[in-house]
Amino acid sequence: MTATEVIARSEEFIREIGPVFGRIEADYTGPMVERAFQVMLRAGAFLPVPEVLSERGVRFEYESPVKRIREQARALAAREWASEMAALDQVRPGAFDIVNTDALGRFTAEARGVPRFAVNSEDAVAQIREQRQAEKEAAENLQVAAGAADAGAKLITALPEGALEGA
Repeated sequence: MTATEVIARSEEFIREIGPVFGRIEADYTGPMVERAFQVMLRAGAFLPVPEVLSERGVRFEYESPVKRIREQARALAAREWASEMAALDQVRPGAFDIVNTDALGRFTAEARGVPRFAVNSEDAVAQIREQRQAEKEAAENLQVAAGAADAGAKLITALPEGALEGA
């Protein structure tokens, strides 16, 4: 099966089963979870109340097989699009610049259910990139120094014998 067929079949499945899961979530699961949460909050089950919950509304997001399939289909479509942009970049340089590779990577990791601990944080990624840039600059400086040393050695060997004795 091609990626396009997977996307098409997933979307067809979502169209068929999605309304059923949506109704269950909206009419049964959602209100029951929200009611239980409010009862527990008033009863002090979350003491001390986390700052993120104080004086704010809470919105629940539900995980379901339909949601997972929908996200995986969206991630597959995004990867296909990025591949198309990479191919287009070969013909028209700069076309791939539109792709936010960091966001795409994080989105596809989440859609595939990759554990958060396996994905580097934005700070960690920045640190890795800074280190890579510093190593690249050090290698370039070393190459320049080696070139200068080589040029100096050639200059010395080109001088007539005894030319450096008085210096």
